[in-house]
Amino acid sequence: MLSVDEEDSEIKPKYVMVCVNRRSCADRTSCAALGSINLADALGRIITARKIDVKFERSICMAQCQKGPTVRVAPGGRFI
Repeated sequence: MLSVDEEDSEIKPKYVMVCVNRRSCADRTSCAALGSINLADALGRIITARKIDVKFERSICMAQCQKGPTVRVAPGGRFI
């Protein structure tokens, strides 16, 4: 169990980013082609409705297109 001081020192997310990049090349996948725009819309609504204290951003590209749709919690967060 963490002490109060340890809980306060943990990195708390400040940003939630969703890639909404759509590539113009039909032969290459993109986060938008894999549903990220709908995901971003839903996450934005949830964050607003629940008054979650993070900044929400739609990102152009996070270089994870083959794994998309890509979400990242920052700072320090891994790609999801």
